[in-house]
Amino acid sequence: MRNQLITDLWWFIENVTDETPDKDERFFALRERVREMQTAPTEDKEQAAIDAAAEAQSAYWDAMSDLEAVLGCAVDSTQDLAGMDADTLRELAEED
Repeated sequence: MRNQLITDLWWFIENVTDETPDKDERFFALRERVREMQTAPTEDKEQAAIDAAAEAQSAYWDAMSDLEAVLGCAVDSTQDLAGMDADTLRELAEED
């Protein structure tokens, strides 16, 4: 839920211009969603955090599957990918 709001806010920032016909409606709808999130009861915030983590986890697994398909090898999901390159990942896969 929170991640979708962030995505929608970013889309608004990147795509809406003064010429966008429904820019005001979009802005006020997004503002209302931000206000609702800020005033949500604790359990709603907890569930929102769980939902955001699940969404991020799903995106991570999708990205890992895409990476493995592009590289043509399995990638250790516990491996820190920061600073890695394709050759290094392939070498690590061969070692396993």
